[in-house]
Amino acid sequence: MAYIIIGFVVIMAISPIFWMRPSPRQKQLERLRAYAGKRGLDVSIRKLPQKLRYRHDFDMMSCYSKYHPRGAKQQEVVRKKWFISLEKGFDWVSRPDLEYQQQLQNITDSLPDSCSYVEAEQLFVAVYWREKGDSSTVDQVAEVIEKIMLIQSQKYREQ
Repeated sequence: MAYIIIGFVVIMAISPIFWMRPSPRQKQLERLRAYAGKRGLDVSIRKLPQKLRYRHDFDMMSCYSKYHPRGAKQQEVVRKKWFISLEKGFDWVSRPDLEYQQQLQNITDSLPDSCSYVEAEQLFVAVYWREKGDSSTVDQVAEVIEKIMLIQSQKYREQ
């Protein structure tokens, strides 16, 4: 009987340790975020812009972003902040210049369905998404971000 009680006490003492182990979903997110870091993307949880908070019952979302190189002049990169919603078709929350709206739409069409928003401003380009997928999804997101950065830098160097 004493062994049963000792065994029960040991099990009760050890069981909280098992609760602290990450779930399979948390392990997957850890792998995705580490892979994104290797691809040169910054991963963060950001607040959605005020214009978009009414669309959701949450106001924070995972954001994979890439900053423009430090040597790039801000006026050469992007002059106007813009934001695209991909959830219900292609919806400009705030519009960039007309000259490359179609190019951006063609590029963002290659994003997976789990991506919700694309944002660009003077310092970075970002994709907000629900982190559903694997490393190939991170590759798609990284390629779209890099293409948008390339278009922005080419567009403003031509001016």
